Amino acid sequence: MSESGIRPLVTDTDDVRLRSLTTTPVGRRHDAMMRLLLDKLNRCRIVPAARMPASIVTMNSRIVGWEDGGIGHELALVYPWDASPASERVSVLSPLGIDLLGAVPGHAFRIDGARFKIAYVAYQPEAERQFHL
Repeated sequence: MSESGIRPLVTDTDDVRLRSLTTTPVGRRHDAMMRLLLDKLNRCRIVPAARMPASIVTMNSRIVGWEDGGIGHELALVYPWDASPASERVSVLSPLGIDLLGAVPGHAFRIDGARFKIAYVAYQPEAERQFHL
């Protein structure tokens, strides 16, 4: 459970797709991260994709947030094969990606030693009825 005692939400579609990563070469290559992701999924509350609140970070969501120094960032939570640190596309098989999954505005964490706080979810596929992403 999260520090607040509230279980993070994950869509039923994301749950199935993320669990299936264990059978892929990339999932096997990142075994330790895969175990952490599965641990998180086991703690999450699964919600039908069509009922996911728009303020929750799901796969392929983009969030906007701020570092303590006032530097803004837009991050996207993506599958490992779409990750690009230079483009701020964060793999779900990274510590930051696992932390982002199911996060909400106000959630704070560390990126390269700097404190980062989510301001808002700029894009969420489910909110746009794009269930195929």
